[in-house]
Amino acid sequence: MEHLKKMFSQCLEDIKLNGLAHDSIVILGAGACNDIPLSLVRECFKSIVLVDINHFPEKSGCQRIVCDITGLNNSFPQADSSERFFEQLSNAVDVCFVPQELKTNSPYSLVVSDLIFTQFYPKYVTYSEKHFGEVHYQNFSLFLGKLLTQHRLQTYSLCVNDGSILHIILKSRKIVTRFLKSLVKYRVAG
Repeated sequence: MEHLKKMFSQCLEDIKLNGLAHDSIVILGAGACNDIPLSLVRECFKSIVLVDINHFPEKSGCQRIVCDITGLNNSFPQADSSERFFEQLSNAVDVCFVPQELKTNSPYSLVVSDLIFTQFYPKYVTYSEKHFGEVHYQNFSLFLGKLLTQHRLQTYSLCVNDGSILHIILKSRKIVTRFLKSLVKYRVAG
C-alpha cells in the first residue's frame, strides 16, 4: 500500500504546484483510507468527501457517504450458468447511474477512483467459480467493460470542467496476473 500512498501524494503535489482547482475532492472506494495520505489531502482541499459501499469510522475533517456507486446494490442474479450470470449482471448496469448522494455535493475539483475494480474481480469471479464451477470470461469481460464505461462517465459527471480525475486501478501483482489471465481466456474464447 505504501507505493499507492506515494503515487497519490505525487498527484496531490502536482495539483498544488500547478495551481489546479482544489476546492473539493471526492474519493470513490475510500474504504478505511489505508492507501490515502489524508494529511496531504487535508492540506490541498477545503472539502473532502469519502465514499464507500461499507461503513468505516469517521475521519476528522471528512464527510463520509455510504453508497453503492455501481447501482448493482451487491446483487447476485439468479442464473443457471456462469454465462447467464454475467449476462444478467451486464444487463443490470445502467451506464448513466450516479447516486443522488454524490450529486448533492458535486461537482468536485478532484475525483479519485480508488481501486474500485479490484473489488469486482474477486467478488463476482469467486461467486461464479463457487456456484457454477467455472467463469465465463467473455461475458465477465463484457460486464466489466460496461461497468468501467459507467464508472468513467460517472467520474466525468462529478468533476468540474477544469478539474482532475485520478483512477487508481490495480494494487497487487496477484490481481493483475489473475485479471490478465482472464483477458487471455477471453481472447482465446472470443
